[in-house]
Amino acid sequence: MPSAIIDIENIVGAQVFDITLDGIDIVLEVYYSERSNSWYLNIREPNTNDLIQGATRITANYPIYFQADEPRLPAGQIIAVTGSEPPSAIRLRDLGDTGFLYYASPDDNPPPPSTAYAISASEVVA
Repeated sequence: MPSAIIDIENIVGAQVFDITLDGIDIVLEVYYSERSNSWYLNIREPNTNDLIQGATRITANYPIYFQADEPRLPAGQIIAVTGSEPPSAIRLRDLGDTGFLYYASPDDNPPPPSTAYAISASEVVA
């Protein structure tokens, strides 16, 4: 599968996506916490087996499950692409308005923030 953009709305509350990445079906739950002023992510299989649990904080421009030892995850990486440098926790408007989640397949590299918007809308998944 080519790389894909996972389009997130900048709202408080859970957003759930049933998606297929590199042939693997997953359920991606993304939500914003006003209390911590950060975005979080959980990943599970469609049958509700957790793959990444415990509300992983999303950090800008850093692979979300880089160190996860879970063979059932897609082989690529999900990265929050924003204009933030260096990597940091991202705030409500950093996803949806000025950034997005990007799935980079194993043979691909994520786009640098300066070229993130050159990706066509036909690659949006949600």
